[in-house]
Amino acid sequence: MTIPSQQSDVTTFEQLIFQVRGIQAARVVTDQNGAIDEVHVVSLPGRSAKQIVRDIESILYVRGGVRLDHRKVSLVQLAEDLEQPQGARMLLLEVSRSAPQVAVTLGLRGRRARGVSVGDDYTDSGPLVPAAQATLSAIAQLIGAQADLRVAAVAEHAFGDLPVCLSQVTIARDGNLETLLGISMVRDDPARAAACAVLDAVNRTLMRPLVEPA
Repeated sequence: MTIPSQQSDVTTFEQLIFQVRGIQAARVVTDQNGAIDEVHVVSLPGRSAKQIVRDIESILYVRGGVRLDHRKVSLVQLAEDLEQPQGARMLLLEVSRSAPQVAVTLGLRGRRARGVSVGDDYTDSGPLVPAAQATLSAIAQLIGAQADLRVAAVAEHAFGDLPVCLSQVTIARDGNLETLLGISMVRDDPARAAACAVLDAVNRTLMRPLVEPA
């Protein structure tokens, strides 16, 4: 691997940070000279914050040739009860779009499902709403008619210096209406971020009781 200089594009540093176990989102902020000024990360539970920060320092130094002061790292760790067994999680396989259509393909334990949203769904939110609806369509195919899922809201927001997509999904089952929340970092494709946010909401809360084998 070519060792980047302090003036390297921040993408190089973010890609290194994503190799640290448990990292879900990362954003590197540099100063006008290209040196790392701030590092913002979101991680899964299960590892101490101190160890994650140490790993970030180590990989940036060993693989990137950059010494980072741990005080420049801002870490947000997801709540412990949000983590689900990997075997019970749906996976995002593909997102494709050609206005006014968004198609989302998901996988679950060797099965695939493709949801499509077409029509007047491209509004002020751009592809976010149709991507979210296409994701729910694919989810419904994978889990069957065990729950009535609907997109209540999906939008892009700033979380500190991180652009994130937030989703609110409602589920009606057993006469009750529940709200599921999901989040995903926005990178190159907002449609993919919306699909990830919806999938995050459902995988966090819903998957174990719906698809756990009897």
